[in-house]
Amino acid sequence: MVAGAPDAKAKAGGSKESRAARDGAIGAVAGALVGAVTAGFFGYLIAHDQNQSQAAQAQTDFLRTQRESIYAGLIADALTLQTEESGCSAEFANRDSLPQLAACAHEVEALLPKVFSGQDAAEIIGTASTGTAANKLGTDLATGEGAVVAAYQRAAKHEQVVLPVLSPTLLHQIVSDRLGVIGGARRELGVKG
Repeated sequence: MVAGAPDAKAKAGGSKESRAARDGAIGAVAGALVGAVTAGFFGYLIAHDQNQSQAAQAQTDFLRTQRESIYAGLIADALTLQTEESGCSAEFANRDSLPQLAACAHEVEALLPKVFSGQDAAEIIGTASTGTAANKLGTDLATGEGAVVAAYQRAAKHEQVVLPVLSPTLLHQIVSDRLGVIGGARRELGVKG
């Protein structure tokens, strides 16, 4: 061999130690690369799950807010109509003047569509039990409205008005229906009462 000339082992890739070091470095780089890809993949999955969870929670919160608003409006409108129907019944019992009775009947007629709108919304967005309770409430309030309007029409024709215009049974049923909607909304929204 010539001095200073690389030997055949060096040309072929070096000594066993240098090859082992090189193989160890390649293994370390490959391991780091696999680890980084794996960590990135699982990081993506976790972030994706968190985003999905946040989106689902936002949708649930939005629906809850909509239900709260619809139920509150329906209950308030139903109470207003119930109060107006009861007041009209009292005006008929007191034999108030025909213009007062007309105003009362028209007010009741004007309030009913708001209740029906709230009833429809509750049936669409609410659970089946709350929707059913809202439907019953609207039906009974419509019965009361029909009784008030019919009594006014009889009074306008100077016919005898059968008293009470709203039966105690119907008034009790309307209150019961309203409480049914309140109870259904509370259960649905998780409100303790």
